[in-house]
Amino acid sequence: MKIFGYLNPKIISSFLMLCIVGALLVGISFSWFSENLTATAVDMTVSSADDRVNFGSTVRIRRYLGETLTEQQEYRCDGATNNYYLWNSELGAFATDELGDRIPISMSGLLPGEAVDFEFSYTCTDSLIGDTVEIYLDEITSQSFAEYNDDGSELASHSVLCVYKVAFGDGEGFSEAAWAVESETGVSDAAPSRIDLATDVWAKISDDPQDNYKTAVFRFSFDLEQYYQLKTSTNQLSEKGFSIGSLRIGVADDE
Repeated sequence: MKIFGYLNPKIISSFLMLCIVGALLVGISFSWFSENLTATAVDMTVSSADDRVNFGSTVRIRRYLGETLTEQQEYRCDGATNNYYLWNSELGAFATDELGDRIPISMSGLLPGEAVDFEFSYTCTDSLIGDTVEIYLDEITSQSFAEYNDDGSELASHSVLCVYKVAFGDGEGFSEAAWAVESETGVSDAAPSRIDLATDVWAKISDDPQDNYKTAVFRFSFDLEQYYQLKTSTNQLSEKGFSIGSLRIGVADDE
């Protein structure tokens, strides 16, 4: 159908200009989130806090927008260094950057409604059967943003982690997501240096050491609910971020 053939050229021109402006506005509103508020785990280590606990050889990171998988990366452990690097499955080798260096574990910022899953596996020696192990994120640093009174004076300071939720799963489902930092109007908070993910009573799975690994996953999701409840302005999150130094597993202290 030649719909445009029946329309005034001036109307067509105005309509197209409206579409262009609308597209630019949408781009601007989303670019603020994608360019800022980065969560980083560059050179993040995956290590045990006890020599009776070991991680598996592979770590997988998946990004989701809603239920849609948007990106998937696999990292493998280099036995010589015990560090994890990005794996190129097509080449069957470690991926390298433009300088030829291997690429360590890294996670970039999320858009509102996005989530990133970090899947790993671990095993324990028989000496820990029946003992409790702790799984946690360690060496965390975070920038903060201000909350203001109506007169423009600063009311409180909040960790940027207050817009992230954390959940833990065993491959079959997740625990209820909890705020990485609970933020309340007028009450300053700070980023924890450690986030506890889960505890697990170790039980032997298989007599075959290769099959005696448990698979686990933690999820970070970006949710602005708390942020909208605080007395802030839109640009408060600009260029703010946090970093995670390591994922660790250790044996809980006996008390």
